[in-house]
Amino acid sequence: MEQITAWAAGLCLCAMVCTVLDMMTPDGGMEKTVRFVLGLFMVCAVALPLAGMSLDFDEIAAAAQYDSETDLTEEIQSQSIRVVSQEVEALVMDVLEDIDVVPAKTEINTDIDSDNRISIVSVTVFLESSDAEKAVQVKNKVETELGITCDTAIAD
Repeated sequence: MEQITAWAAGLCLCAMVCTVLDMMTPDGGMEKTVRFVLGLFMVCAVALPLAGMSLDFDEIAAAAQYDSETDLTEEIQSQSIRVVSQEVEALVMDVLEDIDVVPAKTEINTDIDSDNRISIVSVTVFLESSDAEKAVQVKNKVETELGITCDTAIAD
């Protein structure tokens, strides 16, 4: 990174010198020659440091790709978990509709294993206090219908 900074500073200095020399050049026959020489000087100022630099663009590209792949993977996992949770919640709501229970809220606990597979660990159904006596029935219904470990709690 220091090499790029030094190169950029050198270019700025060359540009300033060329500008001053161009402004000092009198109008006339020499003006075109001086501009050509100054342009050639700027081209050399750009090209020569690049020829001597040892930048490993493959390493820079690999680091950038790794960061973007990691961020992308995390975002995909987050979105997948959100979708799975919404679908499981809809299934739970359908199952509970059969026994006339409307939960105050449901929480879906998920996990991602080393192979990036999403698994549903458990479902927690928060019942209204009026449905507290149906807690065991809700737990059994969800576990038998969906095959998911279910916990029940009374909502505050």
